[in-house]
Amino acid sequence: MRFLVLFLTLSFIVSGCSRFNNPRNSERFVEQVNDIGGWVSEQLSGTGKAKPPAELVEFTPEFEPIEAWDKNLSGGFGRGFPKPIPAIDDQQITLVDDNRRALVSWSAKNIEKLWTVSFDDKLAAGVGFDSTRLLVATRNAELQALSRATGELIWQTQMPSEVLAPPVSNGEVVVVTTSDGKLIGLDASDGLQKWMIERDVPALSLRGSSTPLILGDMVIKGFADGRLVAVNIDNGFEAWDVPIGLPRGRNELSRMVDSDSSPVADAGVIFTAAYQGRVVAVGQNSGEILWSRTLSSYSDISVDLFNIYITDDQDTVWALDRRSGATYWKQDALSARQVSSPVVIGDYIVVADFEGYLHWLDRDDGSFVARSKPIKDSIGAPLKIINDKLYVFSDSGRLVVLLPPTDEIPE
Repeated sequence: MRFLVLFLTLSFIVSGCSRFNNPRNSERFVEQVNDIGGWVSEQLSGTGKAKPPAELVEFTPEFEPIEAWDKNLSGGFGRGFPKPIPAIDDQQITLVDDNRRALVSWSAKNIEKLWTVSFDDKLAAGVGFDSTRLLVATRNAELQALSRATGELIWQTQMPSEVLAPPVSNGEVVVVTTSDGKLIGLDASDGLQKWMIERDVPALSLRGSSTPLILGDMVIKGFADGRLVAVNIDNGFEAWDVPIGLPRGRNELSRMVDSDSSPVADAGVIFTAAYQGRVVAVGQNSGEILWSRTLSSYSDISVDLFNIYITDDQDTVWALDRRSGATYWKQDALSARQVSSPVVIGDYIVVADFEGYLHWLDRDDGSFVARSKPIKDSIGAPLKIINDKLYVFSDSGRLVVLLPPTDEIPE
């Protein structure tokens, strides 16, 4: 079935190329390819609805999450893949709006609107940021830097291909990853290119890209060939390169080892994973693999003092000992529910599913302790923890901020 899906999708793309002769059709065709590419990635990776989603298990809730905020921040971002990720910190929240043709920015202190900016072309991936700039890319691969304070354009530059992950910046260098396997460093002040590295893109890879991680003078990035690479942020010189996924099998599908998990670092150790590959702990400075274990995932990882937390491609949530990778616990009652990456808040692990449910798990044993559905539609962005508050964004542009039961509602 999955091979048939892939064949039909490729046939659609090839037959549709002639539509670019008509400019009025080109944008709609690109949007269709994005939608189908995202759906095919779900089918290939096991997150589509090939089997019915697990029924929600019954349990006695230990608490009801506290709602601190509930406000509509945008009109939604419309159809298309990937879903655009908001830019959020403790000062400002910026989301894609108006069917991907605008940005709207809000104060994170009191949820009051700051400004709105419209664009001629639709926006892709999501919003990156540093202390003074917001960074967005259009569907035509044009990267723009905007003022965080006003939304005014600072500079713009053309990227070689589609940008599928939010750009990142340390305030001096902007780092962008593109769909054709390039990692590019730009001068943050004017957008001029400083360096570029390029990796081969396999014949098959998941639709999407991991977000680069900036650590001091290094950029850490997982690529579609299943390797994790560290380069100097100022000149692009490679510091180390390690395999996260090891291709196995006789065909392209079984050998796909895309590293779509965004790396996370803590206490000098980098944790990441690859689809049909491994979860690994890598020494930040040496690139030495400290431990690894076979586990297929494209989930982002959360870390606390003792464990790392990850969702695998079968929607099982795992807690692994951060020192050895040994299993601490696993929760497998959410099969085929398209479970999100886990986040840590207080004494709990929280994941979301395709119906918009939030599942609160005990951090000690993975048991269900609470369940909530703070929004009516699906959740449109990764769960985010800021100052011990859980930020939940819906596809329709609604923000709900939740607190664990030990916290008090802020004034």
